[in-house]
Amino acid sequence: MNTTRYVCLLVAVLVIARAQQPENPALASFDQVWNTVRARHWDPEKTGAAWDRARAELRPEAARVHSAAEVRPFIQRLLDTLHQSHFGVIPAEAYDKINDGSADGLAQPAFDFRILDGEAVITRGSAAIRRGWTILRIGSQDVPALIEKARGVANGQREMQLISYTVLLHRMSGNAGDIKTITFGVDKSATMTCDVELVSPEHVARLGNLPPIPMQIESRKLDDSTGYFRFNAFFEPEWLQAELGAAVRACSSCSGFVIDLRGNFGGLVGLVPAVAAWFVPERRPMGTLISTTGTLKLNINPRAETFHGRLALLIDSLSVSSAEFLAAGLKDLGRARLFGETTQGAALPSSVEKLPDGDQFQFVTANYVSAAGKAVEGAGVMPHETVRLNRNALLIGHDPALEAARLWLSTKE
Repeated sequence: MNTTRYVCLLVAVLVIARAQQPENPALASFDQVWNTVRARHWDPEKTGAAWDRARAELRPEAARVHSAAEVRPFIQRLLDTLHQSHFGVIPAEAYDKINDGSADGLAQPAFDFRILDGEAVITRGSAAIRRGWTILRIGSQDVPALIEKARGVANGQREMQLISYTVLLHRMSGNAGDIKTITFGVDKSATMTCDVELVSPEHVARLGNLPPIPMQIESRKLDDSTGYFRFNAFFEPEWLQAELGAAVRACSSCSGFVIDLRGNFGGLVGLVPAVAAWFVPERRPMGTLISTTGTLKLNINPRAETFHGRLALLIDSLSVSSAEFLAAGLKDLGRARLFGETTQGAALPSSVEKLPDGDQFQFVTANYVSAAGKAVEGAGVMPHETVRLNRNALLIGHDPALEAARLWLSTKE
């Protein structure tokens, strides 16, 4: 073997690899974000002179840093000039558990909550935690202070609720079996501190460059004539469709059906017409995606079996993205009546790609317009009947939006 030739070849390979590696991956990431938005954003008005000015202002500052953590604030300031959802940088640390297939870090408490009048209020309880209780502290962290901090950076009430929810849920997440010490407000004066064990999600969805996504499904009959189906994301197509199909078949003699989209953070756009097809017996448009490459109609392809009874949808400020597409589409088609609160208005389809510094960049690829020609981004989807949550109702065991939906389902035409 010619050792000299081998060493020269190895040196050449290292030189080529070094030449391909950007001198400053952080700055290269900033540039990639700017170029991606300019080339792929569906609205030319967003990528004109203002986009050029933002780059000219921020790039010199970004050039002075050399790590992913240091450049993220500059990238975020750049993206903030767009004033649209679904743009952001996902830190590389969020992907630590993707390749080993584990669900570490995705376990959560068995209860759910919402931000009501500046308080984190339990909306779905567990064996030991009651609806209507407030979350006062997570460990030593003061929850009202976190909510107030979110209020200071949010653009409006709905975004504050989304940011607060995300921050608090992250603080209460961990590995299955972990214990979180949480202090609850039981009523106006009494408090209770509990050691809450975290539980793993039913499924963990893994798709492309996205972080792992915990998924939950709840399916049951509310009574002999009413079905109920709740899911928190539009992922795991086979599992979601199998569970929804089973729920529809089990309710073939029901007169009403409830789809609970509260707290549904969206997901695969293609699943929207697939879910709707269980309730719409003919080919109908649910809306249009508009991108730089043209338009795409979200059409419902009819199934051999559909549910023909009354359909109610429950929505709130944490109904996001594909959940908003489904709500808007079924509302425009006149197929469902919506109860609850206006959705988040974060309704732009997006993709995720890797940046040179190891982080991932989520960016918009299209705009969504409902079947009636309405843009959902920023505005959200309004319910037919606005039903606001309140703590007093929760404390005595009520779910006002669900109860309003059941009342409508039980009435005659």
